[in-house]
Amino acid sequence: MIGGGCASVAAVWELSRPEHAGRYQVTLFQELLVTLQQVADKHGISIANVGVRYVLDRPAVAGVIVGARLGVAQHLTDNARVFGVKLDADDLSMIEAVLARSRDLITLIGDCGDEYRS
Repeated sequence: MIGGGCASVAAVWELSRPEHAGRYQVTLFQELLVTLQQVADKHGISIANVGVRYVLDRPAVAGVIVGARLGVAQHLTDNARVFGVKLDADDLSMIEAVLARSRDLITLIGDCGDEYRS
């Protein structure tokens, strides 16, 4: 996902050039990737770190599960960087400005698993 995410960021930057104005539609997901890349660049971390930090900072979240393929690519050092960064108010407002335009899945489909809590 992150490899594909980086490719999408590069594509969005390319498509934002003046010669492409009005020719292509940039998706909301691509806009989010560009925003996450801007925040990542500011802090010297990866897009994945920004996403994990953002999720960890949600009040109802106690932890995240980060997928890794041992032996193929070691991302332990990169993943640990998430604990050394604090997203500031500007970072949060940039991310939330994009997220505010997305669909709220809880409202759309309901609380998945709620039927088991009765």
